[in-house]
Amino acid sequence: MPPTHHSFHVGVVVSFGRLLPESLTAAFPYGIVNVHPSLLPRWRGPAPITHTVLSGDKETGICIMHIRPHKYDVGPILLRQRVPVHHRCTTRELATSLAHLGADLLVRALRDLPENVQCSIPQDKEGGTHAPKPSMTLAWVRWSQHTCEQVDRLHRALHERMPLRTLWKGQTLKILDLEPPVNIPLGQDVNHSAPGSLYYDKATRILYVRCKDGWVGVRSLLFKKRLSAEDFYNGYLHVHFQRGRSLCASASSTKSSEMPCFVSPSDDVIAQLVKAKRGTRPG
Repeated sequence: MPPTHHSFHVGVVVSFGRLLPESLTAAFPYGIVNVHPSLLPRWRGPAPITHTVLSGDKETGICIMHIRPHKYDVGPILLRQRVPVHHRCTTRELATSLAHLGADLLVRALRDLPENVQCSIPQDKEGGTHAPKPSMTLAWVRWSQHTCEQVDRLHRALHERMPLRTLWKGQTLKILDLEPPVNIPLGQDVNHSAPGSLYYDKATRILYVRCKDGWVGVRSLLFKKRLSAEDFYNGYLHVHFQRGRSLCASASSTKSSEMPCFVSPSDDVIAQLVKAKRGTRPG
């Protein structure tokens, strides 16, 4: 129910998640302002921070903007502050830092509200991007399509809400802890392995997985229960492991399917797995 006439000067919303009617926005003399965690018009929508990390943006920020009725994130900007995105930050880490920045910027906007409203500027017509809520399908790694950098971004963007997923012997496996991408001095045979191939390094106790352009390191995963890379190796890999070789044959080998490796399911299979997962939720 809208407030009584002029009982409040301005409305404030943060992560409000719904379109506001004109009857509500017009009830406040200075309208309704929103604290938005991106540099609009980039990343309009419900998940701007996730997409900032997912896209590898080097810079982001906070916008204090006016709400327009029946529209998302298109109103004029009262105040804007830019900040760098720290190397390898996660969605949660970036959200925490932007929350503090947003609170401070909101206070500044409200302190000189009439002037800030009068001096507000429209958003650029170019460069607008949409930040939809991430779906479960996004968490599935496509080893032959994703680069090491892309897998790392996926992990940092999503893992605090939904860990990355892959198939191991036909069952879903979740990746919990991922090492940053590095150049791994493995043997020539290993570096020509097919995407999804596995290589366990006993010295570092890291399980390496072959991506499109290199290897990413896994320290822990969830397969029936939480396992370290060493536990996973001892329980599932040591029988197949050959010193100096990965667990999948080379990309040109016709026998690669005979060796155990992480598998990227097709889009149709992913859709079926996601549907089945939703069907198992209580309620």
